[in-house]
Amino acid sequence: MSRSNFGHIERVGDGKYRLWWKAGFDGDGKRKRPSATFHGTRDEAEMELAIRYIAENGPDGDTTYLQLWEAVVDPSLDKLAVRTREGHRRIWKAELSGRIASIRVRDTTRSLIEEKLGEIESPWVQRSALQTWRKMFNMAGLEMRSPFDRSIRLKRAVPAKRPYLDASEVDGWLDLITGREWAPVLIPEAGGGLRHEEACALDAEDVRRIEHRGRVYAVIEITKALTAASSGRVLKDTKNGFSERTMVIGEPFASALIESMPESGPLCPSRRMGGAGAKAYMSPNDITAEYRALCAAERAKYVNPGKLRGSWRTMQGEAGSPSDLVRKAMGHAGGETDERHYLRASKRGLVMLADNLTNLIEDDDIF
Repeated sequence: MSRSNFGHIERVGDGKYRLWWKAGFDGDGKRKRPSATFHGTRDEAEMELAIRYIAENGPDGDTTYLQLWEAVVDPSLDKLAVRTREGHRRIWKAELSGRIASIRVRDTTRSLIEEKLGEIESPWVQRSALQTWRKMFNMAGLEMRSPFDRSIRLKRAVPAKRPYLDASEVDGWLDLITGREWAPVLIPEAGGGLRHEEACALDAEDVRRIEHRGRVYAVIEITKALTAASSGRVLKDTKNGFSERTMVIGEPFASALIESMPESGPLCPSRRMGGAGAKAYMSPNDITAEYRALCAAERAKYVNPGKLRGSWRTMQGEAGSPSDLVRKAMGHAGGETDERHYLRASKRGLVMLADNLTNLIEDDDIF
């Protein structure tokens, strides 16, 4: 039987070990020594012992990042949103594990962080790796000052310039996507500022046609979202409580949406018949890819889904709409102080936003 900082290991057969680890004391003051049988190599048994010890007692000064990841960080990720969870796991596997796995958490310094992150070519991946690494360090809970301060030097990240949809381009853009099965998803993004994941999760039952003062509107109930994950599509709640909301879109978007949507079910159903739940909807990634390919084939300006939402906000600003009402209609969550000054996104206010956008588009050729 051999000893380690975490307990004892005894080889009891070919590729079979008995593990004992420290686990505090019972009510009588006796040390608890739980045990388990493990099948694998000696090194794997050592890792399993460390994981069980750290999970029971928490990290200490000798804990390495690999041990911390396996025992504490990775199990905790299951509580996070699917894309956040997958992002941290992807960064650990692709960028951090090969660089910091054997390093003790207590040996983390600012210079070490800059050295390891400096090996990553992409500035954007650098920032993601910094976020995951900082999370791991904080979860270790060591009584030492965090080396993750704002002075850490990273490569300069320059956002790519991506175009917006201008009011003068709306009619041409609608003509471009008309007839495509995913058009009913993109129209609410440009015409109502929906997030891509919100629009992809819409059903025909979430949309209704109304008329008011001779104008046609589409009223949309936003209650869920659809996201793409490595395991497949996932239906989930909206981003936050403010995001569960009603949106009203006016012309020319309203008629285009109503005429292109199916009578029932997902606005853009999966091409595989018989799917249930998230599988009943076309993947957000596939919609984006096909939309991008269409723009390339037609040599048209490609305005990605995120910028379609941003285009709605920009056009509302050009139309003179109140910024607080625009933010509320988009499902933004403000601070406690801001929230007190939000205008209530009433039906009247939403119709006003729809009318403002319609007027902007119709009057765009005034000069």
